[in-house]
Order: sequence, then C-alpha cells, then structure tokens
Amino acid sequence: MPQDLMREGGKAAVARSLDWLVKGVPSALEPELRQPAMAFNLTVLAALLGTVLEPDLSGVDLLIEDVSEHHYRIDRTMFHLTGSPNVRKVARLRLGRVGDIPFNDPDFGRDEVSIVKEWCERSGITYGGRADIGHDVLNRVVPFRR
Repeated sequence: MPQDLMREGGKAAVARSLDWLVKGVPSALEPELRQPAMAFNLTVLAALLGTVLEPDLSGVDLLIEDVSEHHYRIDRTMFHLTGSPNVRKVARLRLGRVGDIPFNDPDFGRDEVSIVKEWCERSGITYGGRADIGHDVLNRVVPFRR
C-alpha cells in the first residue's frame, strides 16, 4: 500500500510490491501460496458475502488477516464466514497476522489461531496454517488469479 511509506520500514514494503508488479519478482509473494489465491481482511470478506461483490471462492487458497478486532469478534466473524457454502468450497484457509487485538475483560479464552482452526474443523474447511500477510510493512503480495 502506498501509505506504507509513512510507516517505519515502509519503503521496503512498497519496493516489494513494486518488485512484483513491475518485474514479477517471486520473492515478493507470500511464500506458501497456491494458485488460485485470494487474500482478504476477515471483516471485509464477511461483509462481501451475500452481495454482488462476493467472489467465487471455489478451489481458492484463501488467506485472511485482520486488525483491531477482539477475539470474540473474530470468533463471530468466523462463524459467519464458515457458514457460507461459497467459503466451504475453498481449497484451504490460511491465517495471516491478526494484530492490535484489544484487551477484553473477561478474557475470551482462545487466541485467533485456535478460533480459526476450530471453525475450519467444524465446517469441513482445510486449515492450511499461517500466512505471511497482514496490515503491516511485512505484508507479502497475493495476486488474485482465476
């Protein structure tokens, strides 16, 4: 994202993106990516479900990340997401970085990894592990291809 230039270490993030866009440098990509792939902010993807903007996720390596959401909100959103027949058609679901999680009192009792794993298991979606994406300057490129 161009705004990364304003963050510490952001110049490298922008350079990595441009390396992919201009030169096709494979090291800019998320390292364990399988095509076709799509990456979304969890909250945004959940909002797209059921609208004309909902993407076809059949056979997709789906990567999700989020920022500034409580664990209970991540749990609720995963319930919504994994209830979608479209989402259940993904090849696998991978979790990127989930940062700046607000403190909750009382503690929710589970972290984002256990929440995502549980909802994947409940819905028959393959959990593919962690992904190197997020709302930060370390974010890797995930080109959408169909």
